[in-house]
Amino acid sequence: MHFLDNNIQIKIDKFYKKNFLSKNRVIVAFSGGADSTTLLLNLKYYLNNNIVAFYFAHFIRSDNEQNQEIEHVKGFCDFYNIDLQIKKCDIDIKSESVRLGVSIEELARKFRYNALENALKENDANYIALAHNENDQIETIIMRFFQGSFLDGLAGIPGVNKNIIRPLLEVSRLEIENFLSLNNISFFVDSTNAQNLYLRNRVRNNLLPSIEKVFKGYKKSLKRISEFSKEFVDYFEKDEFFPIEKGKYYYSFDLKTFLDFPKYLVFRLIFKILNSEGIVAKVSYKSLNEVFKVEIDKKKNNVLLKTNDFFLEKRHNKINLIFKRDEKFYKPFDFILEVGKWHSLSLGKILLKCLECNAVSVSRLKCCSYEFRYKFFKDRLKAKKFFSKFIRCNPIYLMLLALDNRLIGIIDLNTLNLVWSEKSILKKISISLIGGLLKE
Repeated sequence: MHFLDNNIQIKIDKFYKKNFLSKNRVIVAFSGGADSTTLLLNLKYYLNNNIVAFYFAHFIRSDNEQNQEIEHVKGFCDFYNIDLQIKKCDIDIKSESVRLGVSIEELARKFRYNALENALKENDANYIALAHNENDQIETIIMRFFQGSFLDGLAGIPGVNKNIIRPLLEVSRLEIENFLSLNNISFFVDSTNAQNLYLRNRVRNNLLPSIEKVFKGYKKSLKRISEFSKEFVDYFEKDEFFPIEKGKYYYSFDLKTFLDFPKYLVFRLIFKILNSEGIVAKVSYKSLNEVFKVEIDKKKNNVLLKTNDFFLEKRHNKINLIFKRDEKFYKPFDFILEVGKWHSLSLGKILLKCLECNAVSVSRLKCCSYEFRYKFFKDRLKAKKFFSKFIRCNPIYLMLLALDNRLIGIIDLNTLNLVWSEKSILKKISISLIGGLLKE
C-alpha cells in the first residue's frame, strides 16, 4: 500500500522508536470515523497488516445509523483486506447510566475498553491502538484545566499507558483530513459530532473557536504546559521524597512533613495510595483542603476526613490514612491461651512463646477478639472512650488479653506489638502468628 502523503507514517515510526515499542500484533479501535480510519490504514502499512480492527457498537445512537456504520466498517475492512471483529454492547448504556448516576460517555468508555482488553487477549496481541490525535490532546487539557485538575491532568493523554498506545497524538486533525482527501479514502461521519450532546463536543464546537480568536498560538502554549507537567509528574513518581510508614491496612506520615509539603504533592500521594489499594474515591479538593487546617500544637487526636473506604486521622505527631477492611473469612474468638501451644484462628495460627505476669492465675490467661470488649467494662461509654485510643488499629487484628475477667493487655496481630498493657500485671509477652489471612 502506497500513500501520496507519508508524513503520518514518519510520525508513527518516530512514536514507535521513541517509546521502544515492538512491531507485534495490534488491536486497532476502529469506529469508521476519520481518525480511526487514518490510524488503521497507516498501522496496516507500518506493521505489514499484523493488525485486527475492532469495532464496538454502543447502540447509543439510532439503530439505523448504528447499523449503517457497521456495514461501512465491514465493507471497508473487506476492501482493504483487514481482519475485523465486531462486538455489540449487550447493555442498554443510556438506561444503565441513569441507574448508576454516571455519564453516558463514562459508561460507554468503560464497556468499550473492557471489550478491547478481551480482544487483546483473544488475539494474542501486544497493544491496543487508539486514534486520539493532537486536537484531542488540546481539548482534553482545556477540559481538565477548567475542571481544576492537578499537574497529572494537565499532562494530558499519555502516548503509552501499559498496553494502550496512541500513535497519532502528534498528528493534527488537519493532517488527518489532508491524508484522507489526498488518498481519496472514505470514512463514516457520526451525526453526534456536530451536536453539543457531550462535553468534548461543546468544547470543540463552542469554546475552542472563541479561544482561537483571542489567543492565536494557544495550541503551542498548551502543548508546552503538557510537556512540563508530564516532566513534573514523572519526577513525583519517585516516592523517596516523602517518608511513609506502611502497615497492612494503613499508611502513616509525619505530621509536620505532611503539613509543610505542597498540597498538590500530598493530594497526589493520597490518590496514588488509594489507587494502589484498589480504592476509587471521589474526594473533593475542598474536603482534602480541610485536612491542612489541623493545628500541630494541639494534642487532641481527631478524624480529619472519613469515607466508606478509608479515613484520615491526626494522632499525636502522625497523620494516618487507614483503610476500612471487612475481611470475609474473619471469625470472632474467645479461649484460654496456653504457653507453647498453637491455637487456630481465622486470622492464622498463633503461638504464645513467652509470658511474664505478676499473677498466680497465669494458666487462666484468656484471649478474645474485639467483639467481646464491652464485657470488661460496666459502663459502655467508658469502654468506648478507652478503645478510642486504638482507632489506628484495625479492630479485626486486635487481640484482648484478660485474667479473671480483667483486661490486662491488647496485642495488634497485624504487627504482633503489645499496644497497651496493665503494667502492674503484664510484664512481658511474645506471640508468633502464621498463615490465615496474614502472610507467613
